[in-house]
Amino acid sequence: MDWQIVAIIVGVLAIGFLLGRNFSGGAGGIAPPPRRAAPRPQVYSGAGGPHAVRLEEIGPNKISVIKELRGFIQLGLAETKDLVESAPAEIARNLSRADAESLVAALTDAGATARVV
Repeated sequence: MDWQIVAIIVGVLAIGFLLGRNFSGGAGGIAPPPRRAAPRPQVYSGAGGPHAVRLEEIGPNKISVIKELRGFIQLGLAETKDLVESAPAEIARNLSRADAESLVAALTDAGATARVV
């Protein structure tokens, strides 16, 4: 191959790369990671039945409450923020007693008022 043809091919590939297109027919660029579905809460199978957590009051530190709840229920930021701002409301259902108590403890440490229902 002549060096001029190689330079043209390299230029065309560079332009395609900069525009975010690949030549295999795809959309090009870096694809965002696939969204994970939120896992379903565990269903308590022992005596006493399933438990729920009710958020009574957000408290002074709303961001910490959102972080704690988001880490537990694994929703998106906007959905978790809307859920926290809807207090007083039931925020988790069908939890084992241990999971419900650990969520209440985490929310209480973050400054919220929550209880197991």
